[in-house]
Amino acid sequence: MVPYSQNIPGTEIEFEMIPVPGDPYRKIQPFWIGKFEATLREYREYAAMYSVFKADRTRPDFTEPDRVDAVSAPTEVYNPQDRFAGAESLQCPAYSMTLFAAKQYTKWLSLLTDRPYRLPLESEWIKACKAGGTGYFWKDDQLRKLAFFNLETEGVQPVGSKAPNPLGIYDMQGNVSEWVITSFPTGPPGREERPPTKHSEVLPPVWIAKGGNFASRLEECLPAHRFIITEDEWDEEATFPNSVTWLGSYSDRTKIGFRVVRQLGELDKVEMSKFWDVANPSYDELIEFKLESGRGARGSVDKETFGKMKDASKNMQAWID
Repeated sequence: MVPYSQNIPGTEIEFEMIPVPGDPYRKIQPFWIGKFEATLREYREYAAMYSVFKADRTRPDFTEPDRVDAVSAPTEVYNPQDRFAGAESLQCPAYSMTLFAAKQYTKWLSLLTDRPYRLPLESEWIKACKAGGTGYFWKDDQLRKLAFFNLETEGVQPVGSKAPNPLGIYDMQGNVSEWVITSFPTGPPGREERPPTKHSEVLPPVWIAKGGNFASRLEECLPAHRFIITEDEWDEEATFPNSVTWLGSYSDRTKIGFRVVRQLGELDKVEMSKFWDVANPSYDELIEFKLESGRGARGSVDKETFGKMKDASKNMQAWID
């Protein structure tokens, strides 16, 4: 396994992936992880799909795509200067999206590139964060070399502004917290998931972010710490604004972004759906209701999408620049 760069088809945007060795004791397979968190520039391309999908639905020959091939796009950001207040540029990490939207981004990216991208399992995230060390005894001056935290800044900063960890991965701590997938939240951090095998299930009863953010205390940035959102909190948060893709504008929960993972080996789209979809019946019903009410859009991603995506990205309202 070696580092590689991935182009987002239909754009000139590339992101880098860093290999992380596996851990047989914790049943972690080798994987690649994003060198940086997904940026606003990258996420904006995905957000442009909303207008593409809405336009497609007006075509006479439109047919609803099969669920396994369909991607849900986030609703338009009507006031990006407010939602992304404090972000200096499009090279800042994307944030303020729901866990569902982050998962759908990885599905969109996978269907565009024909590579299986997803969010990291919590155990994979911890493995990448600790980078071969324990990570539990970092002091304030040590962590400041790697992370923006404890209100060192008033908002999110461009990715890669601090030093990388020993694996060459940036911003694993501080700046924005990061969504992860977990199956068994009652177990010890890093040992709670089954490895992603052919028949594994990813059914989170709670939603978890890791790494702390620019306002977090040192202890909230350590690998073992979890930022937990319960199902009740999630449902409440998802109703404001009227979207299943954006968190409430003034909530502390808006300081959450993500980075992508690609595991060694391949899974088909049906198996990958366990990582892309919410897999929670009550929230799945909420998503369907809001999508049917026009609070989001769903469509297919294929080669024809490239040109449409480019045009939509040009036409959509600027977020930062």
